[in-house]
Amino acid sequence: LTSAPASQPRNIIIGQIFGMCLSFGIGESEIPLWLKQSLATSLTIFIMVKIGVTHPPAGAAALLFSSGKYKIQQVGMNLMANLVALLMAVIINNADVHRQYPTFWGVRPFFCISGEKKP
Repeated sequence: LTSAPASQPRNIIIGQIFGMCLSFGIGESEIPLWLKQSLATSLTIFIMVKIGVTHPPAGAAALLFSSGKYKIQQVGMNLMANLVALLMAVIINNADVHRQYPTFWGVRPFFCISGEKKP
């Protein structure tokens, strides 16, 4: 699954940032807990799909951070944990010559170096 779009670095970082920040803001509101959690998760998934950075664990982070039990420091710690996991994934998957991770970092490449279009 190293070539899956949801596991690419862009999706991981941007999806987690949107999910955690949006849900942290919703978590600070005075609405009932069940509404906070459902609203944060659904809005996070909606935004990620609309901007093309779907990352399913970011929906789970939105559910957790919308509860209001976590401080802003945990948002940074969770993002750092995702960056460490991403670094480990790059190191481990690129240690084998038959694997390549990530397939793209930010924007999908439109052309190969030789000028042929990528599929």
